[in-house]
Parts: sequence; structure tokens; C-alpha cells
Amino acid sequence: MGFFDKPTEEEKAQNILEAQKSTEKKVRKKATAKGFDVSGAIYVLEAFVPKESETTIVSRPFVSIFKDRVVQNRKSLFNPSIEEVPLSRISSVEITDGLIPSVNIYTNGNTLTFRTDVLQGPKFVEVLRKELAKQEKKSSGPGSSEVELLEKLASLFEKGHLTKAEFELKKKQILDS
Repeated sequence: MGFFDKPTEEEKAQNILEAQKSTEKKVRKKATAKGFDVSGAIYVLEAFVPKESETTIVSRPFVSIFKDRVVQNRKSLFNPSIEEVPLSRISSVEITDGLIPSVNIYTNGNTLTFRTDVLQGPKFVEVLRKELAKQEKKSSGPGSSEVELLEKLASLFEKGHLTKAEFELKKKQILDS
């Protein structure tokens, strides 16, 4: 690609993905160096200093997504804090547009808000939404259509229309979908 050639949409997407991965890796190392346990975290982001803290001496908070919770670690000279929000209590998550987007994580009556950059913020929200969807799927269990399919399958097996192997294979396919 020459100097004046424009990258394709696919190349742009690949460059963004590589930049997100590289930045997240650096943030993990930085969080660990500052004494925060991010082992087991699915995604780690270094947020900007919150607006209300701009006049105090505070370091940039780290926000981590784990399988069961979101954790915000913040060190300041006078008031270090750790805020944990279980995924099961999160009702929604949104990100604002702009040069310095804000991520809002809504729970029952509370909101965890932090500012971020245009590269890591959208990735954080994407990862969190995927984890929330996984949690929702786990908590809902088999849907009524799956139950109906399993009942029909059991009926066919009991009537001798399916072998044990066929029954087990189909049952696994239904439960894995």
C-alpha cells in the first residue's frame, strides 16, 4: 500500500482490533503493577479520571469485566476505593458519543459511570454486553420451545422410533443450541 492509498474497510477494522488488543494488554500490565488483581478478568480498561475527582489527586481508575462482576479500582491519595457490581444486577449499559465518551452501567437504582477513549470504550461495552447475554442465557435455562422439543423427542424414543444413540445425539443438539 502506497502513501496515498486509502486502507480498505477490512484493513481499518483489523487495525482497530489490533490497537484494542495491544492497549488492553498494556493496561493489564499497568493494573497489575499498581497492585490490582486482574487475573481472570475478561477485559480491563483504564478509564479517565471522573469529572467529580478532577480537583483531587487521584489516579486513573481501572475497570475490569469478570465472568460474574464488573470491578472499578481507584487509587487516590486520601480515598482508594473498589466498587464491584455483580453482572446479575446490571440492567443495561450504554456509551455516549464524542471525543471523550462516557460508559454508564445501570443497576437497580445506581449507575457506575466512567469516561474512556473512543477506542477502548466501545470494546468494553461490546465485551460487557456479551457477558450479560451469557448470564441471561444461563439464568433463563432451557426455553419453552426446547422443553417441548425434548418432550417430543422423549415420546419418540419411548415409542421405539429412535435408538438410544439417536435420542442422546438429538438431546445434546437441542440443549447445546
